[in-house]
Amino acid sequence: MVRSVAPELSVLETVEVIKPVELKLPSGARAFFIDGCLENIAQIDLVFEAGSKYQTRPLQAAITAAMLLEGCSGRKGVDVMDELDGYGAYIDVSTDYDRLTLSVFSTVRSIEKVLSLVKAILEAPNFEQENFDLMLSNKRQNFLIQSEKVSTLARRRFYKELFGNHAYGKLATIESYDHLSLEDCKTFFKDVIKRSELTCFIAGKMTDNNVQLIESCLSDLSLGSNVQERTIDQLPDHQGSQHHIEKSGVQTGLRLGKKSIRRGHEDYAATQVMVTALGGYFGSRLMKNIREDKGFTYGIGAGLVTLDHAGVFYIATEVGNQYLNQTLLEINKEVEVLQQKNIPEEELFLVKNYISGSVARSLDGAFEQMDKLKTVHYCGLTMNYYNDYLKEMRNVSAEDVMLMAQKHLNPDTFIQITAGEATK
Repeated sequence: MVRSVAPELSVLETVEVIKPVELKLPSGARAFFIDGCLENIAQIDLVFEAGSKYQTRPLQAAITAAMLLEGCSGRKGVDVMDELDGYGAYIDVSTDYDRLTLSVFSTVRSIEKVLSLVKAILEAPNFEQENFDLMLSNKRQNFLIQSEKVSTLARRRFYKELFGNHAYGKLATIESYDHLSLEDCKTFFKDVIKRSELTCFIAGKMTDNNVQLIESCLSDLSLGSNVQERTIDQLPDHQGSQHHIEKSGVQTGLRLGKKSIRRGHEDYAATQVMVTALGGYFGSRLMKNIREDKGFTYGIGAGLVTLDHAGVFYIATEVGNQYLNQTLLEINKEVEVLQQKNIPEEELFLVKNYISGSVARSLDGAFEQMDKLKTVHYCGLTMNYYNDYLKEMRNVSAEDVMLMAQKHLNPDTFIQITAGEATK
């Protein structure tokens, strides 16, 4: 080895992925086990097909999910959390457009007692009026605080305009907090969560004994059967449009984009390279132009989002009010350059290295692998996707990047949302 000669640079070719072990529980639920942890600990994610797209009114899914941690079987929520703390365990619950996830973190030694509490939470939540009123009041106050942010206003309106009357576009307003009742939450729990498909994702030190123990603890969970078929409205078509939200302040929130392709599409790898070059990392073209050269913003980014029923391309930033029009011109300019000129090979190499490094970091550990398993599972893919993706990404040419910009970035189809005082 000659120390005066730098090693040859190359794009990462493969990453190590852990093949999950799949089991079918007696309840009918599927369980995926990922082994890859030295410590005797586990993370268990119980994922229900019970996201906000299934609610009949705004906030119903999120508030119902939060209420699950407010006690069960007549025990107060604080008592349940104290008991979990004594086991060295932690429970969290979250919802998105498509699903509800209850996450459990515990030592395997305590897993039997912890999962016993989880089953009590899912089978007999308290749903007390006092807890509901307090939670709704706190959530309402947080909504008001977030609504002071121009970035939040722009993001909410973007999804509303993008998806219209589809479930993804039916977002909460401040009035939604006055119209939600405790009975709505009880109904969502009984008719959606209890009747939804359940998939379990488990990661940690998965010895044969640990797998058998966790499988036994989950085996009598009375969910995952009697799955109810639900119909989701078709996505509406949309044309390019511009919308402004008047809000006092020194900055204007900007979000623009369109419906796009999802993970698994034949163009996805090349489009991801193109979007990353445009605004997907700190050295991107938008950052160099609008932050470093012009000083219009502290940050600007572009990205692709994959949902069950749609993909989304977006560009988001906050700029000084006086710089909005110039920022929009510069964004259009950068899109046009990508459409008309091949990306330099040096920049293309840098972008590919960034993407491959991000993929490698996102798979560094059993818990991280579990998160990525969930991502591909709900796209109808397997863990082989990540190495297939890296191979496709490495083969993306400068001509491919230009073609993807021409094919997927027509500014005339962008929905543009601004929130601030920029029009004055």
